[in-house]
Amino acid sequence: MLAPWYGPMALRRGRVATVAVMFLLGAAPTVLLAAPYYLTDLTYALSIGLMLLPLRHALLLGLGTVLGQIVWMRLAQGEVAWAQAAILVGVTAALGTVFALNFTIGHLRTAGEQFRRLAVNKEREQVARDMHDVLGHSLSTLACASWIRPSPRRRWPAARAR
Repeated sequence: MLAPWYGPMALRRGRVATVAVMFLLGAAPTVLLAAPYYLTDLTYALSIGLMLLPLRHALLLGLGTVLGQIVWMRLAQGEVAWAQAAILVGVTAALGTVFALNFTIGHLRTAGEQFRRLAVNKEREQVARDMHDVLGHSLSTLACASWIRPSPRRRWPAARAR
């Protein structure tokens, strides 16, 4: 029921709005508590972004989030918690790979179905050509035979009289 609004078939504006709301919700603890360490909560928003946005945009979003977290940590505390930054990088890379593979598998399935349809159509066309040739040959043979063979009226004069 919600697939037209939030699924892959949703309008682009709706998908972007959904990801933006998730990012706001994920960044809220960080902003309210003024602690960049809570940016790791954005892993959920990143995973939704990877599902709803084109892959190139979602990966840029993930990279921007990681860079923002690193810069904020450096400016706020003077040190960077690399483990938390690595979590965001790992989630973005892993989910990006999964969704890219899923996208590729979908395209391969579609190509396989199209190949099967083309093979069936080619076979049907070949059978139709063969039937056309056989039928044409048979009709031509019948036409020639009817010209060569004498009609029954010419063979039996008594049949003509009736």
